[in-house]
Amino acid sequence: MRESTLREDDMVQVFIIDQQGFYRGFVRMVRLIKASPDTILEQIIDGRNIAVSATDPEMRAASLLKEYEVPAVPVLDKEGRLVGDITFDDVIDLVEEEATAEALSLAGVGGLQARDQAWSEKLVRGPIRYAVQLRILCLVITLVGGFIVGGVIAGFEEVLESVVFVAIFIPVVMDMGGNVGTQSTTVFARGLAWQQIDLAHYGTYLFREFRIGLIIGAVLGTAAGIGAYFWQGAPNDFPALGLAVGLSLFAVITLAAVLGALLPFLLLKLGLDHGPASDPFITTIKDFSGLLLYFYLINLFLHLFRPDVQLG
Repeated sequence: MRESTLREDDMVQVFIIDQQGFYRGFVRMVRLIKASPDTILEQIIDGRNIAVSATDPEMRAASLLKEYEVPAVPVLDKEGRLVGDITFDDVIDLVEEEATAEALSLAGVGGLQARDQAWSEKLVRGPIRYAVQLRILCLVITLVGGFIVGGVIAGFEEVLESVVFVAIFIPVVMDMGGNVGTQSTTVFARGLAWQQIDLAHYGTYLFREFRIGLIIGAVLGTAAGIGAYFWQGAPNDFPALGLAVGLSLFAVITLAAVLGALLPFLLLKLGLDHGPASDPFITTIKDFSGLLLYFYLINLFLHLFRPDVQLG
């Protein structure tokens, strides 16, 4: 016979197998150490019938661990060969997983994480055709959104012709919102993968992202507004430009932070892959709303503070 040991940090018992790998029992380390050198191993073997099959439910192993008070239970294949072991730590992990799954199920989000993992696996390791089709489909949303945003700009063509310098800040409003939205979706995806986001209490997480968006929007909106005022507003006798840029940036950043946390969750709930789909939706919504607000404010402030400017 030969020995098959547990991990080095868990050397409490030693599993015994024969030359063909069939399980024959285990020897407690205390008995092995105390045994005389001429003792036959067969004489101190215990637990010949304490084992589980690889196809048995894990809770059966938990029952044996409790009943026989052993640190580990051997796992055998269908022919009786030793293939591994289950320890108390494994059982604790199992209990925690089942408790988490039950809580998520009660909250109506059970299975979302497993489904998300399967989608990721298919995108990363699945057929290239699948990845290309899915990603192109999602990017079509961005393409259509680009035409819609172009329609917004075309609708305020008179404003752009009358005060050309306001066009300088279009990329600022669009890009900052996009970056914040990408940050939020990345944080959500990583937090979900590491099980750091409690989907059973998702509202708490969403409110946290809302507050983060408000703070970031206030800081960057103020900074951009001041910069716009001194760079283009004051020199062009249109100080309200800074206010328009600041308010637009504050609104689009806050919206992007919320959408970045909310859309992936909603897509998961709808049974859709949030990985490639979230950003196109976020880009379209925040670009449309951000530019619409920006041009609306520019148009409003022109009428209020620059009535001398002729539109059209």
